[in-house]
Amino acid sequence: MFADAIKSPVRPATWAVFGIKQDVMGSRIAHRGTAFAVVREGHLLTCWHVTYFDSDFKVECDSFIVAQPDLSTAQFAATLVQKERDRDVALLKIAGNVPTKPLFLLDEAVPIGRSCCALGHPLSITDATTQSVRVFTRASAGIVSMPYNGARFPDSRPIQLYELDFFTHGGSSGGPVFLRSGDVYAFVSGSQIVDDVTGNK
Repeated sequence: MFADAIKSPVRPATWAVFGIKQDVMGSRIAHRGTAFAVVREGHLLTCWHVTYFDSDFKVECDSFIVAQPDLSTAQFAATLVQKERDRDVALLKIAGNVPTKPLFLLDEAVPIGRSCCALGHPLSITDATTQSVRVFTRASAGIVSMPYNGARFPDSRPIQLYELDFFTHGGSSGGPVFLRSGDVYAFVSGSQIVDDVTGNK
């Protein structure tokens, strides 16, 4: 039911984000997440936590590469323009004059029970022999189970969040969450495990 939206507006606007870290070992690269274009001039929206090289959000990436792995072999350098921890949002800019296809952002609340879909680039696999990274593209669909206000990180201010009834894999962070029309109203920020199989969570 989301096939047309994925094929036309969403997929051409969505990018994989790779972080680069310079240290004594040289340049290290890691797949960090997903982003999507918000204007035609190469500005991409992603998550604050995607701009960190480590999972503890203490080591910032020195630079970025963005790519559309299932649409083109081209890779582009990108720079961090601005980021904010509270809303877990960051803005990247592709270097040079690289045109991008922006997505339409809805400025309205989406009610409980509305069907939606998320597209991202999760589940990366690194090949140490070839120094290459294989990135997959995945879509997940379901419904909005609860809009609510809450803090995304400890000690951050409450913001408007959506709880969705489907799971997203690591690397989907920053991917657009959209309606059947392809209109985007949110982006993936994280997955919450509510059951650890033992019944304790």
